[in-house]
Amino acid sequence: MSGFTLADLVRENARSYPLREAVACSGERLTFAEFDARVNGLAAVLGDAKVRRGDRVLWLAQNCHRALEMLFACAKLGAVFVPANWRQAAEEMAFVIEDSQPRLAVWQEAEIGQRVAAARAVAGRDTAWLRIDELGTRADEEPAEDIDEDAVIVQMYTAAFEGRPRGAQLSHRNLVTSSLQHAFTQRYGWDDVHLASMPFFHVLGLLNAVAIFHVGALNVVVRRSDPEEISRLISAERVTRAILIGPTVGDVIRAAEHHRHDLSSLRTIPGGGGADAERWSQMTTPDLPPMGGYGQTELAGQVTYDAYGPRGEGSHGHAAPLAVVRIVGEEGDELSPGEAGEIVVRGPQIMRGYAGVASVGEWRHTGDLGRREADGSITFIGPKTELIKTGAENVYPAEVEAALARHPAVKESCVFGVSDPVWRKAVKAVVVLRDGESLDAPTLIDFCKEHIASYKKPRDIQFVTQLPRAASGTIDRDEVKRLYGG
Repeated sequence: MSGFTLADLVRENARSYPLREAVACSGERLTFAEFDARVNGLAAVLGDAKVRRGDRVLWLAQNCHRALEMLFACAKLGAVFVPANWRQAAEEMAFVIEDSQPRLAVWQEAEIGQRVAAARAVAGRDTAWLRIDELGTRADEEPAEDIDEDAVIVQMYTAAFEGRPRGAQLSHRNLVTSSLQHAFTQRYGWDDVHLASMPFFHVLGLLNAVAIFHVGALNVVVRRSDPEEISRLISAERVTRAILIGPTVGDVIRAAEHHRHDLSSLRTIPGGGGADAERWSQMTTPDLPPMGGYGQTELAGQVTYDAYGPRGEGSHGHAAPLAVVRIVGEEGDELSPGEAGEIVVRGPQIMRGYAGVASVGEWRHTGDLGRREADGSITFIGPKTELIKTGAENVYPAEVEAALARHPAVKESCVFGVSDPVWRKAVKAVVVLRDGESLDAPTLIDFCKEHIASYKKPRDIQFVTQLPRAASGTIDRDEVKRLYGG
């Protein structure tokens, strides 16, 4: 065995904090010793399903303490945990099944059962399927696997710039490094109580849970983003840490006021501003800096932090303790402060590569534009390639355009983001129909929902007779946005 793995983390916590609570979820509470024993039992169940070193285990379900048990059981066996986006359409799920080729898939019936069934029918892989309530455990011994810290432990789907997501492969080293760095910069301590409400298919959701686990603190797991349940749990569990984004903040405030829930234990400052943020500060105890910064799934989380170092000019803070961050020009030369260029990163957080693709090398070229300010802090400007950030979700125009193109009446389209008072950005599509075809916006929006997750669908569709072209003959995206409100 080389280095320190997530398997070592769960074993050592069982030794160091046997009586401290590790997780609370849906009425079930487990100490670190009980959690480790459950992980060993689940590893035995995986062994019965013929899951071996390097095999993928797909998680098609919402947040649950069983997901964290699965992560650590995979760590002990040398398998790879694949947390998929349960909000996806059946067609998107089918792609993930085909691409990851899991030995075992765990799924839930509530809310997503029909989509999972449709995805299974389309995918047709020789995969063992277990519904989450059939996922048992038993008393068993510690698995005798010898796992290296550079082995892949998580495959997380991201970056659909070309119309399909790719599976970023994160190693034990990546997650151990990132979780320690995250705990340090965010000042996590053993007395914290973390509300794990951010989906585990988001790198920040999984990273926060592991970071809290790393310091011997408690994860209170929430199945999905339900403002009333979040408000109730913050009050009942005396939660100190939570990641709440966009409209969720206001919804939680209103739920707390309606049910008279006490939010004062929270030390978290939400992103954004306005009346909700001000009211939040009055109802909580915000004594920590915001959890801002820059990161990617491919970087196992954040590599710059607002909370690290003095408050700087840059909107995304300073480089994290173990990250080397550069701003480079087209030729790869490092640019001077004030100049915009691509963000590149080196360090132990860089993924092993995408599934089916060779290692990315020493430096991760992020595809994002940034600027180093005179005081050394970093400003993230935006992606070099098109991306729409709506709430907490990334929507890639290529994905939406591919869905639109599946409709026989659609000739071509251009998708972009427009300002939205609730979600910051909303998805808009400008569409050209084939000659002689007719179609209305609601019908086409409903069609998109059959092929992509609902949050990716256009909220507004404008039909035009032609799209402006650049000299090369390609659609002039900048001109489309200028003409139609982008």
